[in-house]
Amino acid sequence: AVVSTQSTGEQVMDHSISDDQKVAICSISVKSEVTLVKQEIQAAEDIIGKCVDVLINCAGTSVCGCFEDIPPSQFEDMMSLNFMGSVIPTQCVVPNMKKQKSGRIVFCSSQAGQV
Repeated sequence: AVVSTQSTGEQVMDHSISDDQKVAICSISVKSEVTLVKQEIQAAEDIIGKCVDVLINCAGTSVCGCFEDIPPSQFEDMMSLNFMGSVIPTQCVVPNMKKQKSGRIVFCSSQAGQV
């Protein structure tokens, strides 16, 4: 079972399960409160029918514009999503991964992080 993170504001957005039921993929949003992210992980596991085997942290955003014109609040929002958007889902799946003694967590970044 694979769960990937996204930076939209919607809850469990999409899921698909292979014909042989061996691969299930769910996409969740991390642009919400901690309790909602936990609920989305639980909803994804309910859809999949088992604990998460692989978490792909790929949610992120960037700020565009002239550096001196961008309000600090936009930088705070970006940093919160880019950092906590990986921390929170990871904290949610680690306990079950420890129980099942297996699991993988993948952290992705993009070229948007280049200066």
